[in-house]
Amino acid sequence: MAYNHLAGPDPELAPLLADWPPVSEAFMNDVVKVRGYLNTGYLAHTRRMLKPKLPPDGAILAQDHQVPVAGGAIPVRCYWPATPAGEPGNSYPLLVWFHGGGYVYHSVETDDYPLRILAHALQLAIVNVGYRLAPENPWPIPLDDAHAAVKWAAGNPATAHADLAKGFLLAGSSAGAHLAGAVAHRIQNDSFFDSHPRPTGLFLQIPTMVHGDAVPEEYKANFTSMEQNKDAPMLTTKLLYSFYPSPSDPEFSPLLYPLDSFKKLPPVYMQVCGLDPVRDTGLAYYDKLKAAGVPTKLDTYPGAPHGFHMVFPETQAAKKLDVDLRAGIRWLLSGPTSTSGEAD
Repeated sequence: MAYNHLAGPDPELAPLLADWPPVSEAFMNDVVKVRGYLNTGYLAHTRRMLKPKLPPDGAILAQDHQVPVAGGAIPVRCYWPATPAGEPGNSYPLLVWFHGGGYVYHSVETDDYPLRILAHALQLAIVNVGYRLAPENPWPIPLDDAHAAVKWAAGNPATAHADLAKGFLLAGSSAGAHLAGAVAHRIQNDSFFDSHPRPTGLFLQIPTMVHGDAVPEEYKANFTSMEQNKDAPMLTTKLLYSFYPSPSDPEFSPLLYPLDSFKKLPPVYMQVCGLDPVRDTGLAYYDKLKAAGVPTKLDTYPGAPHGFHMVFPETQAAKKLDVDLRAGIRWLLSGPTSTSGEAD
């Protein structure tokens, strides 16, 4: 059964999306201009919407670090809950976060407010990763940087104020969700993790897990979102394809990894939007996780486009996504042994 019904209109979002202004192709082809907008106007909008939800001053501490990578270093920003004066410092479950943006856009600043809010709400230590961006740093440099950041986190829990025995999650949104998933497959063969803790869970929000031209035959009958939602607001199929460097490489299309690789993954929590070209990449990945026996939890958002919650955070769908996100992370930290949720 295809999942076309998930693209049906959400009554609150539909009129907002109808007023969403189209973006010119010439503008989207200018990386410098798009970055300029995202790092100023877009960032200001999302911070203005989220500022009332920030934790009290001093409740969350943050510190920037540099992680060595091939050819240089990348920034990471560590967040952790403050402890009252005079009390010993605590350590917390760790979440390593990768931002979205098609491997081309955004930075550690993009999700700074959401991560502060999350660290406070769930009492987490978080490492926010600033991987290098394409086109200046072509694939697989973003993935190599993500891999290096996960190794840094695993090897430096005290610096991150983390106790990995309480939980070690890899997480991200959009392209960042893909990086989290791809790293989880890659490190299965990394001997570093023979002597260091391995991730205990994955949170994949609106993930891109396979190129539309590389979908395995057994998933094609249900793979309709690239065509159905090709002109969706926020992300079109044409724009999505402009970010893809290597369709048939399993590191870029993790759905293509063999089932044995899936069987070695930790529990996974996923969020998938219905009015999104990448919808069925996530749902196909979910199906393969279930086939591999991986404990998996799924929440879907009918009628919602890619990344809608950052633009319209006061809608009921976005509020539900936020509540679900927190419940999903708690589920991952609980050590789940069974699957929860279906693509209804």
